[in-house]
Amino acid sequence: MTCLLVALWLSSRLAIPASQQSSGDRHPVTGNSVRNTIDLRLVTYSQWEHELTSMRGRVVVVDLWATWCAPCVARFPAMITMSKRWAPKGVHFVTLSLDDKNEPGSFEHVVEFLRGHDARTPNFMMNEVLPDAFDKLNINAVPAVFIYDRSGNLRDRLTGDNPNHQFTEDDVEAALKTLVVRRGVE
Repeated sequence: MTCLLVALWLSSRLAIPASQQSSGDRHPVTGNSVRNTIDLRLVTYSQWEHELTSMRGRVVVVDLWATWCAPCVARFPAMITMSKRWAPKGVHFVTLSLDDKNEPGSFEHVVEFLRGHDARTPNFMMNEVLPDAFDKLNINAVPAVFIYDRSGNLRDRLTGDNPNHQFTEDDVEAALKTLVVRRGVE
C-alpha cells in the first residue's frame, strides 16, 4: 500500500495539467534526492521577453535547442560545462527548449534530458506553436546561441542557419571572452 501511495504521489508530481503548463508558473520536477531537482518553465514568447529583461545586469548566454536535434543533443554537455566555467565570471547561462509542447510527453522528456545532463541552469521550454516560435526568435534552425550584454542588448547571435558555416563551442567561448574581457570582468 505504501509503494502504491508513493507511486501515486510521484506521478502527480510529474503530471502537470495543461492548464498550469500554459500559465508560465515554475514546475520543479524532483528525482530521488534534492540533488536531482531540475526546474523547467514553460513560457510564451512575451513571457520569454520578460524573463530576458529580468536578467539585465548580467551577461546572459541563451542556448536554444531541442531533444529532436542531434547537433543540439551532442553539444549540450559542453554548454553545461561552459556554464559552470563562466559562472564565477558573472556569466549567466539559460537553456530554451524548442521541443513541441503539443507532443504528448514532451515536457517530461525534456525534463528527463535536463536531469540526465545535470542542467542546473535556468531552463525554459517555449510554449508556442513551433513555426511561430522560430519566427518570433528569428531563427531557421537549432542549435543557436544568443549572447546578451549587461544592458540586455543582443551582442552575438550564433546560429546554424548557414549550412556552410556552423558555429562551435569555440565561437561561444570567443564571443564571451571578447564581451567579458572588454568589460574588465576577467
